[in-house]
Amino acid sequence: MEKRKRTRIRRKNVGMKKLILILMLAFIIMTLLIKVIVPGAVTLSRYVYKKVRSYFLLSQEFYFNSDKLSIDGAHFEASNWSGVDDYVVSVNMNSKHNNIEVSPVDIDYTISATCAVYKSDGTLYPVNQDGSSPYIDYELSKPTGRILVSADNRDFFDITIKPKGLTLYNDDYVVVSITAESTSPYVQTLTGEFKIIIGNLGVSYMIEDKPYDSYLQLRITNTLDYYLVETAFGSHSVGEMLSINDYLALSDTDKANCYSMKAELINDPNQVVIDTTTSMYLVANNNGDTVTEVIPVNENGNTVNYNYVDSIKFKIDAEESRLIKYYKKTVTKDYTYPGSAVDTLITSVDTNSDGTDDQFTVKFYDKAGFLDRQDTSLTEEDFVFLTIKYKT
Repeated sequence: MEKRKRTRIRRKNVGMKKLILILMLAFIIMTLLIKVIVPGAVTLSRYVYKKVRSYFLLSQEFYFNSDKLSIDGAHFEASNWSGVDDYVVSVNMNSKHNNIEVSPVDIDYTISATCAVYKSDGTLYPVNQDGSSPYIDYELSKPTGRILVSADNRDFFDITIKPKGLTLYNDDYVVVSITAESTSPYVQTLTGEFKIIIGNLGVSYMIEDKPYDSYLQLRITNTLDYYLVETAFGSHSVGEMLSINDYLALSDTDKANCYSMKAELINDPNQVVIDTTTSMYLVANNNGDTVTEVIPVNENGNTVNYNYVDSIKFKIDAEESRLIKYYKKTVTKDYTYPGSAVDTLITSVDTNSDGTDDQFTVKFYDKAGFLDRQDTSLTEEDFVFLTIKYKT
């Protein structure tokens, strides 16, 4: 009886594959007719072809997916890039249909990219004779990839946007187009477009992470090239602007009376916990610039209270980058920013009443968790896991 049952299942699967092949053949014939009769329907026919072919590949247990690329062409936009430091986009690839169904074979694929730089009005900046940009270069971490079954059906690659030193202005932007095409055992193409806008808030930020990594890394870059006097000293008055060279010539005592940028990081300890071994935390803690929160945790039916750091304050020097590590409570999450699973809420305030905003708040929230929420009364604020507050 068991043997007959297996035979029926195998015949059923074979029959389904034959049906899909017949449907694909019928579709190809219809597409050829449509192209002749209705030329304007070519775009629609291509879209439908992609979908039908995608269903066919699924029937062959071929899963070629990405968190930032798709067969229809994914689109992402990130603002507030300095245009000075390198910008890294990490692309995660996988060969999974879900947590249970995965491709039984390794998948090879090629990677390619293009990069263009635009002015704020949408016109393209001039390019070199070879088509490259005199403003921006880019670098792929590898030209090809392989999604290994033995590596949990996962792989990744990075593309690094590298400024060449020429000046870009606020609201100029870079468009990076990425293509990943599988070459074995089947051919499928995934694409994505990233629009990265030059910001004017004095800071750029990004979160580096991957699913199943135990921690994420927040990178903050202060793009300002000056310091402000906070406490008067010598001949310098409050609010006076100093160049980097003038600041470096000061004594350590006088430097303590100035700042380029003040920042505060606030994390939700229920989602991410700061690495207390980093130098930034140790300095902040020594200065009394940390805040702890008591979090009740259920352990074997008993409630135990733990002290978690949920806030640190520090200064960032002019044109300096800082890297801060946070451990994730849920390692399966991907907090990459910019990315499909995380978004930001940005507000600004004019604390000096001079008509210019000088205090900013950037809240990173779990967009994927927000969209999947069961309680519709919850807002984006309820899914914020990390906040940057900074004053320029």
